Amino acid sequence: MTENPWNHDEDQPGFRPYSADGGDTASDIEAVANDVAAEILDGPSDTEEISVESQEQPEDGASIAISTPNPPRGRRKQLLAGFLAGVVFTTCVSAASIGGFLALSRGELPWSRNAQTASSVLENAPAVITQIPAQSSSSINSGKAVTAVVGSGTLSIPEIAEKMKNSVVGISTSSIYGTSTGTGIIYSSDGTIITNAHVISGGRSITVTMPDGTTYEAVVVGSDAKSDLAVIKISASGLAAAAFGNSNNLVVGETAVAIGNPLGLEFAGSVTAGVISALNREVDVDGRYMTMIQTDAAINPGNSGGPLLNNRGEVVGINSVKVSSTDAEGLGFAIPISDALPIIQELISEGHVTGRPSIGISGEELSAQAAAYYNVPQGFLVRTVTSGSGAEAGGLQAGDIIIAFNGVTVKSQSELNREKDRCKAGETVTIKVFRTTNDKEIDLRIVLSEAVG
Repeated sequence: MTENPWNHDEDQPGFRPYSADGGDTASDIEAVANDVAAEILDGPSDTEEISVESQEQPEDGASIAISTPNPPRGRRKQLLAGFLAGVVFTTCVSAASIGGFLALSRGELPWSRNAQTASSVLENAPAVITQIPAQSSSSINSGKAVTAVVGSGTLSIPEIAEKMKNSVVGISTSSIYGTSTGTGIIYSSDGTIITNAHVISGGRSITVTMPDGTTYEAVVVGSDAKSDLAVIKISASGLAAAAFGNSNNLVVGETAVAIGNPLGLEFAGSVTAGVISALNREVDVDGRYMTMIQTDAAINPGNSGGPLLNNRGEVVGINSVKVSSTDAEGLGFAIPISDALPIIQELISEGHVTGRPSIGISGEELSAQAAAYYNVPQGFLVRTVTSGSGAEAGGLQAGDIIIAFNGVTVKSQSELNREKDRCKAGETVTIKVFRTTNDKEIDLRIVLSEAVG
């Protein structure tokens, strides 16, 4: 916590803070000013008389000199004292005004002295970008462009909350690790609901809680870990489907509203608001790059899968990721809805995303320190090769270290995935590996498989 540079225990020189118990008033300041002026005027006056020539001529034609006498000594004192009093009074009032402002900022004014302020001590810790963990314990307008113009069809935040109150649901997922909760968005009135893939990952059973408290068992229609999107279905009809906007038309600085169930269903329907902080942020999440919308609307565990809304109350993003750090706040990220809708529609029709490339391996990246320790190149260490995959057919082996993909050097899982995702399933690529069994670099030709899930 940064220490306040203003010393609250010492008055500032030149003025006293305003006190409701009878501090300085305008009359007090004027009296002080008069006293100061009087002290300045003590002692003999050395002012000389001023003589001027009159422009009038006497009747006899002779010019005469008219002297303008100095005012009596007491009168001079009075006039000068008044002038100095005005100067001192103005200075004192200005100082008092500044003092009042500082006192207000320091919380010293009578009406602010009893105000309680909350503070937190931040500890140094590295920032980590993670998916928002699930908390333990109408029609679709996506085809129409939306112009974000303030004052044209915009809603207030209470109006946005009212519009969406029946379109956001709670999702509880039971797994071998316990029960976790997240948020979902009603996609269509027939019970189709969208959320994050990590909200339902590993679930043995999924329960949807409606805004009125009614619960339904849900089945998984499709899930895609790469995009962190999933579609589930409940046996219901006549539901209030959310309206979907166009995230391509968002403007940095416009209103952003998040609705969800932070920290569990006891806080269901929580509304937080902020702005669109940035667009097209490339975020590394668990070894894969995602292009996302950044917002400072508060997003917490349990908000995963919930909507990020524009100033028309339209879904423009699906909340998914936040920065976890004691040194940062207001760094949340949402999947742009214009990117998500095609995937959602494919999950509904196919159950998975088609045409996505896969090498057919699993493994881990070697850090620079580990590579130096074992005297091998830095890259992606292959642990297993999927049977029947293009990797197996192309000669990749467990223990190989992938160091380049199609001529581009890769040193991490994120870099490898980025290059792979530039390709399509069925495409032939060149992968350079360091073979640890003979300490040689070799080039392999691999036909990419189609990824599922």
